[in-house]
Amino acid sequence: MPPDGRPSSASVTARVERPGGPLEKAIPSVGRIDLRNHDLKWVGTGWMVGPPARRDEPSCRREVRPADAGRSGLGLGVRLQAVLDGQGRTAQPGLVPGVPAAGGVPLPRHRSLWSEPDHRYDVALLRIDATGEDGESPPPPIALHTTGARVSGWIAVIGYPGHDSRADPADQQRIFDGAYNCKRLAAGQLIGIEGQDVVHHDATTLGGNSGSAVIDLDSGNAVALHFRGEAGRSNVAVHAAAVARIVRAHG
Repeated sequence: MPPDGRPSSASVTARVERPGGPLEKAIPSVGRIDLRNHDLKWVGTGWMVGPPARRDEPSCRREVRPADAGRSGLGLGVRLQAVLDGQGRTAQPGLVPGVPAAGGVPLPRHRSLWSEPDHRYDVALLRIDATGEDGESPPPPIALHTTGARVSGWIAVIGYPGHDSRADPADQQRIFDGAYNCKRLAAGQLIGIEGQDVVHHDATTLGGNSGSAVIDLDSGNAVALHFRGEAGRSNVAVHAAAVARIVRAHG
């Protein structure tokens, strides 16, 4: 392809894989929102949110609210999954593309703190137990970078893309190679800032990425929370400043 001014895949990969980069610290703090006693096995992505929130409060999508499910006995947990290599060993550092995560630290829900009623800011707060079912401690929080969003800034979206009937089948197979529902990292850039509360990015996402952490590659902190994508156009995320405001008010 003729040069178009955009970075090559090699340059993007080199930026993501910088040794000892701050991005690696954020990866373990992103988890999948699993359900029990429900027809759905899982409903999106959540992550441990840092200051100004307390350590034990992850942010995640509205759809995981127990009250919204309308079922008695519903259990909800954040599963902070291990990432394994092809031999079943824990992979360090970072992610192994295409290898489904296994095991994990299930952290049962304690209670739902808040579900944002304004649909422009699709955010919910959950307080989870301080330890997992086997006594494991949760990973550290991801700090909110409330002033870090800037157009053309490099980001990584960390979450759990699932097979999406709305996406082009050929593109989906080419990019994800048939491996879904496991932790993935997609690099990209911020392409727009809408007011003070919404940002747009061009990282590749699918259904299941809702609630993903949008991480600034330079700082390793969260600049937004992804909640919606439109194929071929852009992705929409809640600015970290809006997440911080919600956490201060309701956390």
